[in-house]
Amino acid sequence: MASLSVHLNEIPQEGLHLACEVGQADLEFGKDDPQIQGALKVTADIVKTRTGARARGKLEGTLVYECVRCLGDYKNFVKIPFLVHYHSRDPEFRRSNKGSDQDNEVSDIDEAEGYTIIANRVNLAEMLHEQVILAVPMQTLCSLECRGLCQVCGQDLNRGSCRCREAQAGSPFSILLKRMGTPPKP
Repeated sequence: MASLSVHLNEIPQEGLHLACEVGQADLEFGKDDPQIQGALKVTADIVKTRTGARARGKLEGTLVYECVRCLGDYKNFVKIPFLVHYHSRDPEFRRSNKGSDQDNEVSDIDEAEGYTIIANRVNLAEMLHEQVILAVPMQTLCSLECRGLCQVCGQDLNRGSCRCREAQAGSPFSILLKRMGTPPKP
């Protein structure tokens, strides 16, 4: 299990470089979340700021998705950059900490969108979980040419055709047209 929680006292003035690998359990992924093949590599530079800490880095590795058309699994290599702020609500920390020389004052908007430091610890796990979820495409397709499943028999049309397609070659309204008689000519 990777250590994704850093105490503020462990971050030196010049910052802390973190490099580790994380898996399903580290990011608390459930069965409905994307699956991780192997592990994801995390690299992050964490620096103290006037209001807490800032983490900048990337998360990269292979995720396994389910295609929405054919329901087959497919793999996708992702490289997810992140820049997030962690804010301390402790007034003593804000008075005593000057932050890094590069740090600019964080606006109220940034503070509202960041993460809260709890028990003087910067916890990256929740943020990394959210970054992976946000990187998932709206429609997970194994390829743009995916033909999906036959609506009648369930055959994966990427692997072969079925006889249902031949039987349904006519109009979707052909049953109604048969009951009504001959169709009007255009």
